[in-house]
This record gives sequence, structure tokens and C-alpha cells, in this order.
Amino acid sequence: LPVVARSYGQYRSLSKTRERWCQDAGSPAGVCLALAGLLSIVSCICCTLFLSAKCKDALSVLLISIVVILVPFFAYTALGVNWISAILPSAGIGMQNNFLYQLINFNYLHIGGMSFWTPHIILISAAIEVPIFLFLAVRSYCKHQVA
Repeated sequence: LPVVARSYGQYRSLSKTRERWCQDAGSPAGVCLALAGLLSIVSCICCTLFLSAKCKDALSVLLISIVVILVPFFAYTALGVNWISAILPSAGIGMQNNFLYQLINFNYLHIGGMSFWTPHIILISAAIEVPIFLFLAVRSYCKHQVA
């Protein structure tokens, strides 16, 4: 009986947390997180689109896409905060290296004498990758169609 009461209490606290998140979803921070996640997902989609236009068969596209999506997660787990876990298309949607955790942890990446905040790197790299991968996908598809 105490186990049931404890799990019901946990359920109540989770539902209250979920209610608070739903109320805070319209806040500027919630909108920023949603847009950053959307930009990261669109960047992954554009990368996969480019790979599908470039590769010959679907299996190689699937394998390469899975590797590209999982590399930032494993790089962050093994090496901590580094450039690989911040600039690849799936940098903002990982388990431990997602955009929210990067906002909370205040991690910085250094190059030369300059330091860059990782959420800025994630957003800027995703915003750069979307048009580049789209352009390369269209170019590869047009070359593939003509040949």
C-alpha cells in the first residue's frame, strides 16, 4: 500500500511539473527552445536530403545519416564539450548535449584567444548548415538527373 501511495505522489508531482511546463511553453525561453530544436531537426533533414541525393542506394544513406546524427552524442559523452558535438547537424537535439543543457551549463568552446558560448555555436552552425545542405542537395540532384 505505501508503494502505491508513493507512486501516486510521484505521478501527481510529474503532472504538476508537466502543467508548469505547458504554462511556461509560451514564455520567451520556451519559444527559444522550440525554435532551436526545430532548427536542429531541419538541419538534420537537410543533411539527410543531401546524402540521399549524393548516394546511390538507400541503405548507405540510412547508415551515414544515423552515424551523423549519433556522432555528437557519443563525442559529448566521451570527450565532453568539443567542437564536434557542437557543429554537426544534430548538435542541439542530443540526450546530454541538447540545447537546454547547453543553456544551463554555460559551456564555452575556445579557438585561439576567443571563447564562444555553445548555444550560439549550435544555432549559428545549424542556420549555416540548412542553406548549404539544401544547395548541395539540389546541385547533386540536378547533376544526377542530367547524367
